[in-house]
Amino acid sequence: MRRWIGLVVVSAAMFAALISPRTAGAATFPDGTGTITVPTGWHIASAYRGSVDLRSTTGAAVVLGLPHTIIDANSNLVGLAGSASTPIALPGDIGTALRQVIVKTNGELTNLRARTAPPSFPGVPAFYIYYQFTAEGKAFTAIGYFTAITYPNTDFWQLYSSAIVSPTPIFAKTATTMTKMWASWRPNGNAPSAGSEGAEVDKLIRASNSRMDKIQEQFRQQL
Repeated sequence: MRRWIGLVVVSAAMFAALISPRTAGAATFPDGTGTITVPTGWHIASAYRGSVDLRSTTGAAVVLGLPHTIIDANSNLVGLAGSASTPIALPGDIGTALRQVIVKTNGELTNLRARTAPPSFPGVPAFYIYYQFTAEGKAFTAIGYFTAITYPNTDFWQLYSSAIVSPTPIFAKTATTMTKMWASWRPNGNAPSAGSEGAEVDKLIRASNSRMDKIQEQFRQQL
């Protein structure tokens, strides 16, 4: 518990550091939308519009600025076949949404503790969350920043997240390196460069939006 509280304090300082000047010597994202320091043994697995996913040879990960699409639990889309793979939770229910995200990726949440965090948007709750989960038979420990992005009069909302994740046996050993990486994260607001992975993700999102439109049309036809 003492270590968890200490790491939350580190996370709070780290969140504030995101507005400081760009870190010297940072690596540029493959799609050109930001920079981050990448230590030895780590690599950028993917990046998209300022979000970034870094992986290490130890199985640890630093995933920053990732929005997860969540279906509103009150939506009439719940129960339709096309929505089975999408997490479902009430807007702003961050704990349930996180559990659903892990379940939908074939994992299981085993522990969760939360502390209030500075909001990214006025009036929108935000939390630092210490959580543990299992995936593919392995135990992982993580600390992340989570908040909700809601869209009035729609069936969806987004769970915004930034987190450090590591196999549980080495979490304490890797936490300092991962938090320093988080503190060096600098999105620049640029659009993905032509031909980059980010530009391809743009295409996939457009296709996904088309799929969601078809789900909604299917529901209307069933009325």
